[in-house]
Amino acid sequence: MTAIVNQQENINNQTDLIKNANSVTGNFHAGKKIKLPPVVLMSTNYTFFKPHPLQRAIQPKNLMKIRQSIENHDLTHEHPLKVISPIGEVSENNPYLVWDGNHRLNIIKERQTPIYFVISDDFRDSDITDTGFCLSKWNIQHFCDFYCKQGKEEYIKFKRFYTDYKIDIKTALPLTKEMKNRTHLSDIFRDGKFVFDNERERRHKVELAVQFLEKCVTYKMATLDFYRNGNFFDGFIKLIDHPKFDMNKIMDRLEKGAKKESKIPKYSKFVSFYNLFKEDFLGINPTKELME
Repeated sequence: MTAIVNQQENINNQTDLIKNANSVTGNFHAGKKIKLPPVVLMSTNYTFFKPHPLQRAIQPKNLMKIRQSIENHDLTHEHPLKVISPIGEVSENNPYLVWDGNHRLNIIKERQTPIYFVISDDFRDSDITDTGFCLSKWNIQHFCDFYCKQGKEEYIKFKRFYTDYKIDIKTALPLTKEMKNRTHLSDIFRDGKFVFDNERERRHKVELAVQFLEKCVTYKMATLDFYRNGNFFDGFIKLIDHPKFDMNKIMDRLEKGAKKESKIPKYSKFVSFYNLFKEDFLGINPTKELME
């Protein structure tokens, strides 16, 4: 069973901490080494603990859920925070970095109860995303922020992309790849291997789609929530590849109010949007031209 060492408010000697808290090895049969569980430390000096800079921001929904759980049955001593020990003496200006358990840390501070923690001696940045995704359901935004903080250019380009055009992030991500290559896109994005293919070309197409959408909103043919409709963007971007595509013609039909009195339906397939745009804004009869 894991031992708990009471460090209380006098945690300030880094040498002692490493000695007491880190995973240690011991002799096991014929001189073989085994790794023992880390010692759990305890403290009430809350100023010595800060969130790891790569951690995501506190999620109010998660905070509320965890708070209720702890109030019903406080098991924080059985689920210690995981921290990185600083170099040198621990202090308010040189604190432990909490890479797993920041929601619990907030609640512990609120309740003024002891902080139970273990020091990670083999921490890697990827531990934050691996643990976070499994336990607390990181979303696309969380992973994007994480890799942007690490300075990964492809993620920074993607953030500029959806910010520039004010597109919902879940809608924007699939627009960075050809549809046939999107099967494992979320996995690639989560693993840090995302590459923004053909950014210039994709930006151009999305810019045209946004111009069209904003004009539709002006004429009350669509609402702003279409910024979260990936099928809308896919349908229009596919239309751009049509040999008879003419943006001036499309915008002219909008200006003349050809469909002012109608609403653009929220189709569940991009093909439906594609055929609607093709017929109503390019004047191409879908019965004479079927999309494969």
